Amino acid sequence: MESFNIKWAFTYGNHDFQGTYSDRYIGDLIQSESTKNALYIDYFDDNIYGYTNYFINILDGQKSLFRLFIIDSNSYYFNGIDYDYDVIHDDQLEHISDINTYKNDNAIGLAFFHIPLFEYQTAYGLYENKDPSVVGKGENREKVCVGYRNNGAFDNFKKNNIKATFVGHDHVNYSDLLYDGVILSYGVKATGTIYYDEDIMGCKIINLGKDNNTFGLDSIENVFYGYEN
Repeated sequence: MESFNIKWAFTYGNHDFQGTYSDRYIGDLIQSESTKNALYIDYFDDNIYGYTNYFINILDGQKSLFRLFIIDSNSYYFNGIDYDYDVIHDDQLEHISDINTYKNDNAIGLAFFHIPLFEYQTAYGLYENKDPSVVGKGENREKVCVGYRNNGAFDNFKKNNIKATFVGHDHVNYSDLLYDGVILSYGVKATGTIYYDEDIMGCKIINLGKDNNTFGLDSIENVFYGYEN
């Protein structure tokens, strides 16, 4: 990422703590002096669950047009028998509310995390059945794999003026759906690790203009490239 010499941000996925290194290894490496362009930050003693709970303001002069919330959706939850996927925890959601209350500037929020919300399931089911309440584009080629419970993250996002969420997790999904006033978007897989479909490798581009009132589905673009090992 540093080789491109542009600003970049990072959040964790559910596999990132698997291995023999410390659970802080990736974050500590990114925050080292060798990564001058990284916007990632994790305060060790912030008392907020997870390793990525920060935001980036997109400014026009002194005015905040957009606020990018970079969130840790965490890894796994042990239910007493086996492990399910985890969720964004309640104190993380409270942190988002606190930021929005403190800023009080009507910036449009975009949230970036890994594990999809339950509303991704609901929205795609409606979209597949051509329900007029959901509009969008793209395709899901596998089921939506959500966390172990619905703890109201979607409602928190709506309340805090977050107009779009961007997730990964499900490798061959790339849909963008407008559901109940919020765009629910999957990223596009960029690498050949684990499993993938060669015809949908690439990236997702989000175009942000100075008139933030024009942000919508047309602001999001899927770009596909032929994959090469």
